[in-house]
Amino acid sequence: MDSAPQLESDAVPATPVTEPTSSEPAQVLEAAQRRSRWRLFARAWRFAKKWPPALTICGTLALFAGLLIWYARTESFAWDEGFHLLTAQLILHGRRPYVDFFFPQVPLNAYWNAFWMGRFGEGWKVPHVVAAILVILSAVVMVQFICGRIKDRRWFGAAGLAAALLFCTNAQIVSFGPIGQGYALCLLLSIVSFRLTLLSAGERWPVFAFLAGLSAGAATGATLLGAPVAPIFALWLLWASRAGVRWWKPIVFLAGAAIPFIPLYQLWRISPDNVVFNVVKYHLFFREVDWDGALKHDVGQFASWLDSVPSFLLGLLAVIGAVAVLRQGWFERDWKLRSRLPDDAAFIRRAEMYLCILWVVGEAIHISRAHPTFARYYMLCVPGLCVLATSGLILAGQRLWTSPRPWATAGPLCALLVLGIGQVLLTDDEGMRWRDFDELAKKVNEVLPANARILADEHVYFLTRRTPPEGFEHEDSHKLKLPDDQARRLHVVNKDDVKKQVDTGRFDAVVTCDDDDDIADRKLPELFARTAEAGSCKVFWQPTGKPDSPSPDEVKTESPKTAKAKK
Repeated sequence: MDSAPQLESDAVPATPVTEPTSSEPAQVLEAAQRRSRWRLFARAWRFAKKWPPALTICGTLALFAGLLIWYARTESFAWDEGFHLLTAQLILHGRRPYVDFFFPQVPLNAYWNAFWMGRFGEGWKVPHVVAAILVILSAVVMVQFICGRIKDRRWFGAAGLAAALLFCTNAQIVSFGPIGQGYALCLLLSIVSFRLTLLSAGERWPVFAFLAGLSAGAATGATLLGAPVAPIFALWLLWASRAGVRWWKPIVFLAGAAIPFIPLYQLWRISPDNVVFNVVKYHLFFREVDWDGALKHDVGQFASWLDSVPSFLLGLLAVIGAVAVLRQGWFERDWKLRSRLPDDAAFIRRAEMYLCILWVVGEAIHISRAHPTFARYYMLCVPGLCVLATSGLILAGQRLWTSPRPWATAGPLCALLVLGIGQVLLTDDEGMRWRDFDELAKKVNEVLPANARILADEHVYFLTRRTPPEGFEHEDSHKLKLPDDQARRLHVVNKDDVKKQVDTGRFDAVVTCDDDDDIADRKLPELFARTAEAGSCKVFWQPTGKPDSPSPDEVKTESPKTAKAKK
């Protein structure tokens, strides 16, 4: 990048301002104040024009970091993260996924959360803050890569700021990145693998290829949504390697990608059937069980990017950038291995763009094949889309104006991105938050003894630090109807058995956030004698037909003499 232009002096010739006398009219004083005000605006504008663009980009990322950590500690919530955090808590207490309880996910993110919870506490804020930091690092690494590829000094500040906002204002990243699920970990590891793969293509020794494969395998170990990263990057490395033995690097890459699956292999050795069912069979055959209209739902989730201004602009600019790249000799030269020049700088830049296109397309196809799928899954496409969109923005700016006007092109885009993410967050209609479950957990601990057998969502088990009954670690597993021997081996209890246990008084309490109609259908007011409310949720305890059991406060305040007399 060219050196920064010399800063001009911002001195303004002093204009003597005489103090108005009592005989001067008030209009003279107002005119002097207006001149002084406009002079301050002129100074601020000249200072902003000379402000180093890199500091503007860094300031934007720092502001994003602060806001995201605040959001992670207050507002971020996803219903599915309950069983992820409960799994991490169970691991922290010595239990093993698949072997001791049902967990249809790859385990790396659960062990990651358990590691941090073991050091900073078993609350939900710990994994949220850690995930927010991972998202911030992802933004920094990706924006630094994009800015390093902007060769035109005039576009550095405008395009760099636009790239930062394209990443940081994505609604899915902001809403679902800083939560307890594996999205943030997979996002960062995928970006690191991307950077290392590009670096490995020009290196003789395969050290960077091994590290890239290690990161790609860990991304898949965090969530299966990152599965396309390893094969796509390995194939691109086989084609685009410019130094060393071409076929050796993909082999080393795949060897590194296998290392993060060693813990999963150890669990497979203990219980192979359970591991295969949780990690493979469940996603192939059982995700759509008890989900009517999954295909219609998937189409709506895929098209939801049209409803978000930041996502729409990101997709539109990425399409422009991808089309521009593909028109630069896709079939004519670059894919003819014998005729390309391996040290050609233009080819290297295009090869990087090809990898971004393959990355985005591969992830989008893989995510779309998951039934049901969700819009938040597509956040893993955002890094590659940002690279293409920045290229598309520069191309659009060059075509819109006869002379370079970067800020005239990027300024309105940045404003729309900020307004768009504000509109998304302010209209978020997610009913529950973690603070609501904190209140509910407090109520449960008030009215129920520690050894009570309760039926609740995973969030309640996690916050109250109560071990769920066997087979109740994952609420979604109740939809499975398996043979009795297989269900016992997998630690699965189906819906009919759950209802039977509730009806026969096997549970001391039921904690639910269902509406009144669902509660009436389950006949909970008839099955339990006592009820307490916590926000929009309710606690039902003391099954009818059983003798009254004292509350924890009554047991705590009862004197030893009274307890001995009762005995």
